[in-house]
Amino acid sequence: MNSKKINLDKNFNYITFFYGLLFFGTSLQSYYFYNLKSPTISLFCLIAGILFYFLFNNKLKFFFELKLILATYVYLLISAFILVIFFDNNIDHKRLLGYLLIIISFIFYFNIFSYLNISKILEIFLCIHVVAFYIQFFCHYILNLNIDYIVHFTGEEQRTYGDGLYIILGELYRSTGLFIEPGTYVSFIAPIIALYSKYFKFLKFSFYIYFFSLATLVLSFSTLGLIYFLIILFFIPFNRFLKLILFLGAITTSFSYYVWRFIDKVNFGGGSGLDSRIGFIEYIYSSIMNSYFNLFFGSGLLTTDNNINFAVNDSSLLVYIFFSSGIFGLLFFIINKLIIYKKIPGSNKIALIILLLSKIPIYAPFYPLLISIIILDKKKGR
Repeated sequence: MNSKKINLDKNFNYITFFYGLLFFGTSLQSYYFYNLKSPTISLFCLIAGILFYFLFNNKLKFFFELKLILATYVYLLISAFILVIFFDNNIDHKRLLGYLLIIISFIFYFNIFSYLNISKILEIFLCIHVVAFYIQFFCHYILNLNIDYIVHFTGEEQRTYGDGLYIILGELYRSTGLFIEPGTYVSFIAPIIALYSKYFKFLKFSFYIYFFSLATLVLSFSTLGLIYFLIILFFIPFNRFLKLILFLGAITTSFSYYVWRFIDKVNFGGGSGLDSRIGFIEYIYSSIMNSYFNLFFGSGLLTTDNNINFAVNDSSLLVYIFFSSGIFGLLFFIINKLIIYKKIPGSNKIALIILLLSKIPIYAPFYPLLISIIILDKKKGR
């Protein structure tokens, strides 16, 4: 055994707090600095966590689940190289470096989180994101002040518009927190809420963290947010009366918006937001019909020659794996996740399902940390 440079028992609290902040930092995917062509804050936090690990431990353990994940990602990498050779495409070196960094991150963060108090890390994450969400929300409706957390850093405005729907307090405002749009906010927050479901205690601080966080999934007026809310509500065993109250509250709050977006607005000749998704499905279909090689091996993880921009950012993780790695890659990926699914507690299962349906890209610095926490958080659900 290698000796530890820092006594974890004595320094447990501040190390947990430090990694809680880094976990939060890696989620700041929307702070994409176009001059550097990277989500710089997320990458800095990811790498800082790896380097800091060496201060208190330089020994790495390879858990069974970690070996399983590494086998899957090495297979996807090898198949991606085969595609590059077969199609004579150019390798996107930024993607290659990103993919290798994700693999390295899995190794280190599996070891890092095995030492730490995961419930406290989740609390830090939710507290910061949810406070930012409500500051934006109440400043708009009470002070008529629109706060944009991102535009001054990247030049890109947050998409808080309400699709032209007017309510009693004015045009509907869709808070995005520290993300570029509501759909991205709920994709990053919902898995953490699902994980935290087993930690809250009624009328305690954790209770308020949990339910204020859960409410943001509805108040974001994101279709994905409502879907994630319902998944958490119906598959995590709350009290039935509480479930009914939460369900009715969510439907009452969001009903007018979804009627406007998917019925009234379409009747007036506007779009519902489904157009791009349908276009993506049509693109996948035409790609498959164009080449059986694409059907089985995909369009490639390491090249943009046969890709489209919204394949990564605006489709579910499963759809992107299928598009980029084909049936074989998708099967390998699903088998990996099914084995993990059987080994984790109930709320972790919900978090994993939400992640697979979410917009979180496989290259996101947040991705390996979230998977590691889902697997390592062994506390049984309520």
